[in-house]
Amino acid sequence: MKRNALILSAITGLASGVYSMSPYAQAGFTPVDWLLLALGLFWIFMWLHGDQQEFGHRRSPWMNIGIVVLAMLFVPIYLARTRPAGRKLKAVGAFFLLLLGWFALNVGGALLGYFVFGGSAAYTG
Repeated sequence: MKRNALILSAITGLASGVYSMSPYAQAGFTPVDWLLLALGLFWIFMWLHGDQQEFGHRRSPWMNIGIVVLAMLFVPIYLARTRPAGRKLKAVGAFFLLLLGWFALNVGGALLGYFVFGGSAAYTG
């Protein structure tokens, strides 16, 4: 389950980048942007659910809220709290490498979309 969530998260990141350069994208947040954001959060929770089954650690409701609001802060806290000594730093480092990979896929998708769609008026960068 965790592997599938990571793969689907990567696909979502790539799709988000491609969409940002499509003729359908507009300046500002569109319903498709909200959908892609919701999918990204869903994949995070699917991965966390698989992790919970693997390690047997239950998250508190406050941790769940924190993950939704500030995932880049609360997922590393969750990882550090649930990993045995000696594996905490490795888990947190892997999270940040995965995050960097997601951003790279998003930028790669935007570049792909730029070349496929010939750029977009919504792009303001």
